[in-house]
Amino acid sequence: WQAGDPAGAVRELRAAQRRTGATADTALEWALAAASAGELGETEPFLQQQLDARPELAPLVWEALALGYLRVYRTRDAMTGLN
Repeated sequence: WQAGDPAGAVRELRAAQRRTGATADTALEWALAAASAGELGETEPFLQQQLDARPELAPLVWEALALGYLRVYRTRDAMTGLN
């Protein structure tokens, strides 16, 4: 998703889950990929919870959310998150 290819990220995540099964890390990556593609409905609250629990994830989470916000024309939200 960081390379601008959410569909490619989904393919890689499916392959990872076939190898390791569903994990907390793959759930986080699914949410990041979905958010970056503009699918914010369920992912936004999940990612906010992840930020509360693991503040070190802030750069990744805010990058994904900002990309998603821009895709759905929520420019103000993107700017707020990046600031």
